[in-house]
Amino acid sequence: MDAFTLVTALALAGVFAVAGFAKLRELAGTRTAVRAFGTPEPLVGQLALVVPAAELAVAALLLVGPTRALGAAGALVLLG
Repeated sequence: MDAFTLVTALALAGVFAVAGFAKLRELAGTRTAVRAFGTPEPLVGQLALVVPAAELAVAALLLVGPTRALGAAGALVLLG
């Protein structure tokens, strides 16, 4: 693995980790943002927990070489 790929994966993992922890730390704000996207009310609370958990999972996957491609695919899904 070249240095560029490693540095990029580490930087992206950092971004997703910070985003996930920030959303969990400010759960009320996360719920408000999820609601603003037009999510049906019964799903707001669940989605407000699933998105940060997915971001943290993607960050973890990006840190380990064999799972890095899966983490990159997860990052694309979340960013899409």
